Amino acid sequence: MSMALSYEELRKCWVKGFRNGNVRRLSRLQRALYRACLVYARKVGRIVNEFLVGRLKPIMETLTTTFRARALRAGLERLCAILSDSICRWAPQVRIWAREKSYVLWLGLMELNSPRVFI
Repeated sequence: MSMALSYEELRKCWVKGFRNGNVRRLSRLQRALYRACLVYARKVGRIVNEFLVGRLKPIMETLTTTFRARALRAGLERLCAILSDSICRWAPQVRIWAREKSYVLWLGLMELNSPRVFI
């Protein structure tokens, strides 16, 4: 089963990424590849090359990702780090908090908004 991307799908992701500012997150090479594929798909109709589709899927994911989704992903990573440590032994309340989506979101927001320290 081959995966194909139509011009409409590519255009929808590009517009959404442009509106939410995620186009800035792409490198120049990724942006150029996406724009070239957009033009090609407009002329031909769809992209069926598996290699090209494989390159475009992560770019499309980057374009359509919202800030909330990035915060939840960062919160889950931080929560895994917390639960793997021995914090739950001396703070059992953390296990209860870990079940709440709002706590995971809060952890993610703290992770995304914390200043980066170079070590």
